[in-house]
Amino acid sequence: MFIIVLGAAGQLGTEIVKCLKNTKDIVRDFEHEDLDVTDPDAAGKTLSTLKPDCVINCTAYNRVDDASANNETATKINFTAVENLAKICSNINSIFVHFSTDYVFNGKKGEPYAETDIPAPVNSYGISKLLGENSVAKNIFSHYVIRTSGVYGRGGSRQKGGNFIEAIIRKSKVQPELKVVNDQTVCPTYAKDLAETACKLIRTDRFGLYHITNSGACTWYEFACAIVDIARLNCKVTPITSAEYPQIALRPKYSVLANNNLAKAGIAPMRHWKEALAEYLQVASSE
Repeated sequence: MFIIVLGAAGQLGTEIVKCLKNTKDIVRDFEHEDLDVTDPDAAGKTLSTLKPDCVINCTAYNRVDDASANNETATKINFTAVENLAKICSNINSIFVHFSTDYVFNGKKGEPYAETDIPAPVNSYGISKLLGENSVAKNIFSHYVIRTSGVYGRGGSRQKGGNFIEAIIRKSKVQPELKVVNDQTVCPTYAKDLAETACKLIRTDRFGLYHITNSGACTWYEFACAIVDIARLNCKVTPITSAEYPQIALRPKYSVLANNNLAKAGIAPMRHWKEALAEYLQVASSE
């Protein structure tokens, strides 16, 4: 396959490019400096000229709090650009792969969300991502929309200045106590594992909506405790409520995703988040 990866410099894009370059696929990766996906003419010209078999879109506006104040920008990247890319891919008969988020749900279900559950986002970020999802389903048949949760990777995140793990490690060096939210439950997901699973999925021709996360679930506090324990950091982690932590945007209290469609596609579930975290930290310590 000839595959184009958009947003190749981010946490997920970096891992997807690595994964694909270990295959027989022809891979062309684009960073923002190479191709601005919010420029419909540039995107259309580039993709129509290259005519890839598959386009994997890893671009996104991921700053959850900032999305409220910058709703226009978030919508432009997470919805308008996505809609345009889906239309272009449909016109040139390319498969389109797009990544979304657990934050399309309101967190009130209290048990893992299936792909069949009705989304109800509680913040501007989630709304913009849901609009993007819907635009893909509406404009192209050959698509994979992949929802995931709490992604972290060695590539880091340009928008956020790193990831949750790196933030915990960095803060532990200057703060004897870290206060972390203990009433938001998620599925921390290693970008390397997500990339490998997504690369398997796109070869199935079983198009549609998928939830893909590492197995298990935890609160951000529990995740932080695991990081401190495995990395042997010298600091105390104290649980707090969401109300005690200053965040502009409301977050779902429980956004664990059930990977039901992945199982139906015959793809094995990903390893437990603690096992993935241990590998991430081992790799990080050796660099």
